[in-house]
Amino acid sequence: MEAFIRQSIDGTATPTNVGKRTVNQVNQKYNNKRLNIKTTVSYPIFAVRGDKHDTKVLEKGGIQKSTALHGVPSEKVAIEPRKTVGSVLNSNESFAIPSLKSAFKSISLLSLWYAGTVMYNVENKKALNMCPLPKTIAALQMLIGIPFFLTRWLVGIKPVPTIYTSNAGVQEENPKAGILESIKMKVRNGLCRLRNTINSHASLIKQSAMFSMLHLLSVTALGAGAISFVHIVKASEPLFVSAISLLTGSGSMSPVTFLTLLPILGGVSMASLKDLNFSPLALASTLASNVFASIRRIEAKKFFKQDLSKIGQNLDAANVSSLVTIFSSLILAPLSLLEISKWAPVYRSILYKYSGKGMLQLARHIVLSGFFYTLYNEVSFIALSQLAPVSHAVANTLKRIFLILTSSLLFKTKLTSAGLYGSATAISGAMLYSLSKHYYG
Repeated sequence: MEAFIRQSIDGTATPTNVGKRTVNQVNQKYNNKRLNIKTTVSYPIFAVRGDKHDTKVLEKGGIQKSTALHGVPSEKVAIEPRKTVGSVLNSNESFAIPSLKSAFKSISLLSLWYAGTVMYNVENKKALNMCPLPKTIAALQMLIGIPFFLTRWLVGIKPVPTIYTSNAGVQEENPKAGILESIKMKVRNGLCRLRNTINSHASLIKQSAMFSMLHLLSVTALGAGAISFVHIVKASEPLFVSAISLLTGSGSMSPVTFLTLLPILGGVSMASLKDLNFSPLALASTLASNVFASIRRIEAKKFFKQDLSKIGQNLDAANVSSLVTIFSSLILAPLSLLEISKWAPVYRSILYKYSGKGMLQLARHIVLSGFFYTLYNEVSFIALSQLAPVSHAVANTLKRIFLILTSSLLFKTKLTSAGLYGSATAISGAMLYSLSKHYYG
């Protein structure tokens, strides 16, 4: 590729071919090694654009120069092409292979996402049917993901995330101080470091608190009601995101986006009133989980809008998700102890209903549900980062439909015609909300 540069009256260089636009300042020498630019004698391969300057190009075999107004000459400059760039003639071939690879990658990603979501919900429901202890099961599912995150960091697949912590208020200890004074200083410095650590991790702690409650309430809802009913109600999450954003002043909404909330509200109401598997506990838990999910989403959005290089290192979406899951495990583990009085009766009930293999079967369901929970959360983060917003909105809608239909077939859940219409309306409204939010705000 060649670029013809002319020196104009005002001292700027003007590109005269359509192949490459290059701008050079006054008296700049064309010997920059980084750009691989050099002054050469060559033959034209592109037509020279005509404008107000008087440009003359010699025939092939001669030295090409151009003369601008007032006789200011400039030489022709050739920019050597990058060796990785292919010919224009085979552009169809060069773009065909990446598109096939991209399509295969997207299909594989969506398949893992859908399969992980379905398998988690199925294994989770089986575990809850055997052991109706949602706090215990939710905590175990979170804990199962921790070895995966730690292994990934130890092996080096992902860099270890780091959060910067200040030393504000920490005083240097005096070696000449007495024992009592030294103990007081250590306690004071320890409290200052604890305060600084909490302040530096404040956003992650908030996200973890919301995420732990979201997961606990979701597990409670799935134990109390049908999977299909719970996920129909979950489609109303945009209502809560919009309401909380408007109340806290952290977001705005266009009139078009507001109108998309109406089919969500109407569809969820229709499905809830006419559903044969209606459960007040499942409805209340799902709506409450939507509140925590909305707050967590808003907090995460605020976190990623910051300059993360000032907060820590290696804080990408996957690592932040891992940290939030670990912190959530620390919150849910103590909450599971609230069900400690029920452990023994449930254990005896499992042995009575399922004989000696009952505990092994329960353990398998809990481990698999925890594994698939970690898998589909990881894949959803990858999908969110690699798919376009519109594609992600459509894929998320199809995932919910696929999950509702699959769970209804596996657990033989009956859906009324009103329930089907309501779920279709709510899910369609959720997709329209995502699309409208992307295009109109």
